[in-house]
Amino acid sequence: LRIPEEANLDPEAKDLIVRLMCGVNERLGTNGVEEIRSHPFFKGVDWDRLYSQSAAYQPMVVHDLDTNNFEKFEEDESMASPATRSSRIDVAQDVNFVGYTYKDFDAIPSNQSGQAMEEDEQA
Repeated sequence: LRIPEEANLDPEAKDLIVRLMCGVNERLGTNGVEEIRSHPFFKGVDWDRLYSQSAAYQPMVVHDLDTNNFEKFEEDESMASPATRSSRIDVAQDVNFVGYTYKDFDAIPSNQSGQAMEEDEQA
């Protein structure tokens, strides 16, 4: 593994990456998590209070599907998911489910499930 100079990483960061991206016998942490915790990159980390501390960066999230904190990039064909690269077979299989709707009546509160069932029967 070679890290390019333009990455501008500290020597400790480079060493950590190289020692994690190697053979399992030489890998940092092979002899326990304390090897990782004591690496110079993590100098000053209070491992005992880590979960009780505030994060150094807290992104602003507006809603559950907000992706504004991610880098925007153009997708090319090689990045398309199998679902978007449909074939005739995929389309034929999907035809089997046209008009099918799953309803979990156990998830509906009991005072509404009778009403929901009646609406479903009327449809």
